Amino acid sequence: MSESVSPGAENRPPRNMWLSILAGIGFILLFLLILWLAYLPYRPEPIAEVQGQQRMETYNEIKNDSTELTTTYGVVDPEEGVYRIPVEEAMELTVEKYRREDSVPGTTN
Repeated sequence: MSESVSPGAENRPPRNMWLSILAGIGFILLFLLILWLAYLPYRPEPIAEVQGQQRMETYNEIKNDSTELTTTYGVVDPEEGVYRIPVEEAMELTVEKYRREDSVPGTTN
C-alpha cells in the first residue's frame, strides 16, 4: 500500500511550528501590553537642567573634599595628637611595618 501525499506537502512546515510562532508573537504582545499598562504611566519625570547642575555641583564638592582628605596632611585632633597622612603613604608605612615584623627572628605569626 502506498500512501498518497499531496504535491508540495513535504515542503510545508508542520502545524506545531506555526503554533510555536504564534505563541511567541503572543508572548511578545502580552509583554508589551504589560509594559504599556504598568510602567509607562508611572515613568518618572525627567530632571530639570537646573536640578542636574545642582547635583553635579554637589558631587564635585564631595569628590574634591574626599580627594583633599585622602591626599594631604592635616591635624584631626591636636589635643589627642591625631594627625592625618595621605592614604598612599599610610599604605607604604603599613607594608614596611609588617615586613620588619616578619624579618625579626623569634616572632611568630
